[in-house]
Amino acid sequence: VRIPGALITTSQYTSVFVKKSCDIKSIEFRTRCSSYLVKAEKIYQSLGRSCTRSEFVKLYRHEGDFIPKSSFNSLILEDIVKHYIENNTTSSQSYITHVRTSLNVLNRYQLNLSLTDVTPEFLENFRRYKDNCGCSPATIQSYIRDLRMIINYAISKLKVVPDSYIYPFGRNGFTIGNYFPNKSVMTHEEIQKVVELNEFESKEQEFARDIWLFLYRCNGINFADLLDMKWDNINGTDIVFQRRKTKKTRKNNIKFIVAPITNGVSELLEKIGDKTSIFILGKLEDGYTEKTF
Repeated sequence: VRIPGALITTSQYTSVFVKKSCDIKSIEFRTRCSSYLVKAEKIYQSLGRSCTRSEFVKLYRHEGDFIPKSSFNSLILEDIVKHYIENNTTSSQSYITHVRTSLNVLNRYQLNLSLTDVTPEFLENFRRYKDNCGCSPATIQSYIRDLRMIINYAISKLKVVPDSYIYPFGRNGFTIGNYFPNKSVMTHEEIQKVVELNEFESKEQEFARDIWLFLYRCNGINFADLLDMKWDNINGTDIVFQRRKTKKTRKNNIKFIVAPITNGVSELLEKIGDKTSIFILGKLEDGYTEKTF
């Protein structure tokens, strides 16, 4: 059995470490070995899963107490995403969920994916693989955009990317591109059928129709904006609001959406509105969190 600075027999190992002999020399020897283990564990933790044998040996042989060179050194994609999620305070809960989904998809394609594994060739092979699986171009692009964000985070925030790493995007790299699928629209006759519907199987079904009709009559606003909408967004004959999607991301050229309050909108406000709440639908409370939303 090899121990740093010593060579002991199997019987000596059994006596010292298995039977826990209590003589002074055995106790001192166990203590010294424990210090070697602690040092090794600290070095391994500081290097993360990306550590190499040469890096480990170099730090282990360093004289004196070991001081971690960084609080984060891993290049494993899963570790970087975990750090991003734990330290990010600006991204929405839905975006965090999307990033987690992208990570799961990438890890299913290649287990324990490291940042240094991501090359233009890797990205092209991943795109082809998902395309052959029947995944839509827009969805594939969204996975790769999340991956690009993670890489940029590792480079700019964590500063753990080695100098030899070649950025896989941009000029001479992989191009994500943009895909705009054809939108499916309802005909005037189909919309009229929804408007005139007056038989429902439940109150929930009627509420769903009323919500859809309210969104439609407000020039096609989305569900998130209605959920977040307050009574004080009503300004005379209009509903004036800023899209929730751009509240945190847009600093310049801020635009407000104006939806006229027609007779149809006014009737629906009376029907679905909750006057006991500051929110029109009454589904949120002031000071709600992203997770609640």
